[in-house]
Amino acid sequence: MKDIGETVAKTFPFSVLNKKELELVKEDALLMELNGQELLFLQGSPSDGIFMVVSGGVKLIKNYPGDKKLIVEFFAPGEVILEEGSLKNTPHNFEARPIGSTAVLKISHRLLKKLFDSNSKFTGAWLELVSRQLGYYQDRLESLVFQDVEARLASALLRLAKKFGKKESKGTLISLKITHQDLSAYIAASRETVSLTLGKFKRKRLLQTRVRWLIIPDLKALRKVAES
Repeated sequence: MKDIGETVAKTFPFSVLNKKELELVKEDALLMELNGQELLFLQGSPSDGIFMVVSGGVKLIKNYPGDKKLIVEFFAPGEVILEEGSLKNTPHNFEARPIGSTAVLKISHRLLKKLFDSNSKFTGAWLELVSRQLGYYQDRLESLVFQDVEARLASALLRLAKKFGKKESKGTLISLKITHQDLSAYIAASRETVSLTLGKFKRKRLLQTRVRWLIIPDLKALRKVAES
């Protein structure tokens, strides 16, 4: 595991802090190591801090009546998990589950408030982070409303490739085990429709699979589908 201070120093918006402030974060941060069966937090559970992904990945899920779920976002290493009320001691609005073996840092609301009060640059960087995420959610909403399943799935795969992708000889490998059910909950389509569409992508050589891992041979070709 990398040094906690080094991890925090490379993660926006904490990357704008000075050495003294980074030491405060390091002293406050709690390292949590989870397997794929554990929950980071439950929807409705108390919130007293924010979380930063160190390794693995986390999916943020909204649960609805009738056992319906929507994956709001996947968070990769070096990202802060944002949700409504992230900076308030209010119940979590979402459920957060690790994807396989995952490590996260928990940073208290108390320390965050102290940093906001003492460092306007950090406050501005945090607002920038929130603005970026809101812009992405607006794009996602438009995609869910106006795009067909093929375009939505292509967009989702490109998003996952950007966050978790690793270059290899056959293309871009999405090395986390993202299931068909995960993808269906991410693009608001049935699991059966997602499986059929993935099969279509494979026949068109837009996608390869390897024991739940996904390989995108040509990002540009898949982007054309996403933009159609």
